Amino acid sequence: MSPVVSTQELTERLDPLLNRAGYVPLASLTVSGDAKRSFQELAHVLPTFWVGAPYGSLSFVGACQADRLDETTVTQLMDRIFRIALDLLPWTGQLVFHGGLGPAVRLGVFGRVLFVWESSPQVAVQKVQRIKRIHWFKKCQVVPWIVVLPHRRVYGHHGLPFTMGPPTVHEIQQLLSA
Repeated sequence: MSPVVSTQELTERLDPLLNRAGYVPLASLTVSGDAKRSFQELAHVLPTFWVGAPYGSLSFVGACQADRLDETTVTQLMDRIFRIALDLLPWTGQLVFHGGLGPAVRLGVFGRVLFVWESSPQVAVQKVQRIKRIHWFKKCQVVPWIVVLPHRRVYGHHGLPFTMGPPTVHEIQQLLSA
């Protein structure tokens, strides 16, 4: 297989990896009401994304071509995606304790946004890695990952939160080098 040279090619290679992990593309989902509206808005912001629901939480991975984005635009994009993620919280599962007598604990929404540069990034990678959005009490997290295709490198976010499950930085790195 040849090295990845475009955002489209990367998403085509990500699709089988994410499908094996239980993620599905938005086109495969059947949702209605406010959830449908939120997913449509997310699709408008991130044209390519997959959704999974491991253990009742909602997880998504999105990819966007970032060559024309500056730091301010990336920040605004992350803010908008985070707001949409907060809107999706009511559709996550709940854990009920004490035979239903205590309050239910809502599970979270976790998102990873792959900013893909097909040329060398004009925005400092270290700055973009730190533009993460977290609301600890509502269990909502959206983190940026940077993919630089010419260098065949993937940069995850710094620090907390720890992201669990596929795709990992290593798995995407392998896709780029294959």
